[in-house]
Amino acid sequence: MIVKMVVRQLIGIGLIMIGMLFSSAPVQAGMPIFDNRYELLPVGDEVRDWKTKLIWQRCLVGQEWNGARCVGSPHKFTFAQARKLEEGGWRIPNKMELESILDQSGIKPTIHRRAFLGAGGNVWTSSSAGSVAYLVWATSFDYGFSYSALRGNGLYVRLVRG
Repeated sequence: MIVKMVVRQLIGIGLIMIGMLFSSAPVQAGMPIFDNRYELLPVGDEVRDWKTKLIWQRCLVGQEWNGARCVGSPHKFTFAQARKLEEGGWRIPNKMELESILDQSGIKPTIHRRAFLGAGGNVWTSSSAGSVAYLVWATSFDYGFSYSALRGNGLYVRLVRG
């Protein structure tokens, strides 16, 4: 009898502690949340970042979400072409925003593989690289750093809103 009471109390304390641990996590029924930060939105093609309050397209421009993964090949765009993709609230992220989705937990920083399904490559930001008019910051999700790129280069685009 005493053993059962102690077990029930321990289970109750454990459930309370688990509830406290996750009480600040924005949870919606059925929506996976990765690392207490990235929430998949209902259709699955968008990811809400609760740390930055931004909503990201899960696939690179040119890819399609098929309900399970990104399919097709991402397209490369010059910076001017990429800017023309900004519509309906979607835009090219600035350098700080794009770097915020680098996963720093591995040997080298890369894109968060579960939230963004392994899509890497070099991606445009909207941030100018200093005072040189023909350079813009880009982020490499293969190597985990940002670098200045010529506006005429062909790079991938990941759109954000919020």
